[in-house]
Amino acid sequence: MSSTAQRPWLKLVMVVGGSAFLGLSILPFVDSFLPKSTTPTPTPQSEQVSEAKGFELVLQKDPDNVYALRSLLEIRLRQQDLQGALPLLTRLAKNNPTIGEYHILLAQTQVELGNQEAAVTTYREFLQRQPDNLLALVGITDLLMQLQRPALAESIVQQSLVKVKPGQADMAGMQIQMARLYLAQGKIAPALALLEQLIQQNPQDFRPVFAKAQTLTALGKPQEAQPLFAKAAELAPPEHRDEIKRLTAVATQPSPSPSPGNPSPKSP
Repeated sequence: MSSTAQRPWLKLVMVVGGSAFLGLSILPFVDSFLPKSTTPTPTPQSEQVSEAKGFELVLQKDPDNVYALRSLLEIRLRQQDLQGALPLLTRLAKNNPTIGEYHILLAQTQVELGNQEAAVTTYREFLQRQPDNLLALVGITDLLMQLQRPALAESIVQQSLVKVKPGQADMAGMQIQMARLYLAQGKIAPALALLEQLIQQNPQDFRPVFAKAQTLTALGKPQEAQPLFAKAAELAPPEHRDEIKRLTAVATQPSPSPSPGNPSPKSP
């Protein structure tokens, strides 16, 4: 399938089963540099500079001081200084090989700075140690889909599924990622079959139900999708229900018809 033909599915899979609906919490600090996030009460610039210098002095004497590293990192992120944040995250990740927060935020920062290959390496090295870390798995597979490398993304998910033990990881979340990868490659039948299997195996989990509803809607089957949207809202925990209802409304909204005064380009 051509890359042009894949694009609608790529847009779809970025919605189906994304981080928020895989039961993941937002990483600390991430909203400090995302453009659309709520801006906290600003610290005066002079105070930030003074605090940063103090933490830099601490780190000159004790380069691995966790409190100084984290505090200076927060300041750099508030300043939207990702170049300044990068070495701090690199050291935190190196010194804490099992703490996913540092590795995932390091990879996200590398992506923001345009070094996608370094981000892929960061994710992969961390997943070698924690193959069941769903947030890292979501991060690397979404990144690889954006880089149009879905085969590698699929291989990474398969490797993780082989390494983890049922009951010790969110297998359903990992398999939803696989369904998203199938969609990215236009493999509609396998994606729907996998989602249906997950629905049968996890009758109280709203995520595969919601993912299948979105997929059916994108396939032009809103009548089949509607009861699944309703079921997903019923199964979902309270903190996700409003967002499910909002996304359901967006997914089921009919496409606007061309205005009479603005005929489509194909009109004679």
